Amino acid sequence: MNLNDFTIQAQEAIATAMQTAEERMHPEVTEVHLLQALLNRENGIVHPILTKSGALSDALSASLETLLGSIPTAKGVDRAPSRNLMEVLAGA
Repeated sequence: MNLNDFTIQAQEAIATAMQTAEERMHPEVTEVHLLQALLNRENGIVHPILTKSGALSDALSASLETLLGSIPTAKGVDRAPSRNLMEVLAGA
């Protein structure tokens, strides 16, 4: 997977997901990190789409926060993308 194959906005969302995993000391960067980054992105398309579709983006944000809070922490590790995240990115 080559990050240069993604749009600038997608690259920024992936970078934000990686930063979130680092800040929270999570051992892996997961699809949950990426979804939260996409949902919280200023001027992004995910939040408006969810709002227009009637999805409860506040409820989704709360659920993502709960999921992120349940991920174990690890110090001193290189945070690599999880297998699930790699599959998501490969399918994008």
